[in-house]
Amino acid sequence: LAVYEGNLYAGTAKYRLAGSALEESGNLNPGGRIFRYEKDKWVYCGRLPAAEAIGGLIVYKGSLYASSLYHPAGFYRYEGDTAWVDCGTPEGKRVVALGVYNGYIYATSYDGGFVYRYDGREWTDCGLLGNNTQTYSFSVYYGSLYTGTWPSGRVYRFEDIDRWTDTGRLGNELEVMGMVTHNGRLIAGTLPLAEVFSYEGDTIWTMITRLDNTPGVRYRRAWIMAEHRGKVYCSTLPSGKIFSCEFG
Repeated sequence: LAVYEGNLYAGTAKYRLAGSALEESGNLNPGGRIFRYEKDKWVYCGRLPAAEAIGGLIVYKGSLYASSLYHPAGFYRYEGDTAWVDCGTPEGKRVVALGVYNGYIYATSYDGGFVYRYDGREWTDCGLLGNNTQTYSFSVYYGSLYTGTWPSGRVYRFEDIDRWTDTGRLGNELEVMGMVTHNGRLIAGTLPLAEVFSYEGDTIWTMITRLDNTPGVRYRRAWIMAEHRGKVYCSTLPSGKIFSCEFG
């Protein structure tokens, strides 16, 4: 989701459940399309070429940008109506989760444990985060950018190009998914147990709760997090439930 020129935009996706060690969905409808909400209806705003899932949707310097979750990699700027312009990706790598921080778009990638940033014209490689092979999520906490990773289950703080500080592992988890800063507290969700942790500083993370208890599955995800009216909301897989909580 993103708010652009006063309207709510939504990107669609057909998620590959095999990536979560589940049986594939019977849904054959591809995603990769973007819609705008107007007067109680959704208006079609085009599709990213060859994309079956939108990975990120964000507003930067007055323009709306979208990225592709799966191959082929794609990063596009909205030109109105149903038109999207290809802005390229760093060395053909996927840029998935998008966040604006200190004048740039920052992007995670599933094609290596790197973070990239975009200045409106070109991409810059911000470095490799430990021994990770994928980066997943962003949050800004006390003025610094934090990023979640796979498969170390660690969060890193951005210091400068090629300079990342390891802020610790979240329990025994492998992947740090949704992150949000809420009432002065940095909160993150994980895989494979769908646990939620609170950052206590240095390299210390405290487990708050577990959200998905689906039996007989390999991976459980505490996935996307967002704030709304003073609460944090978190989606889960495979239970499909949404949870809320409030701190402070």
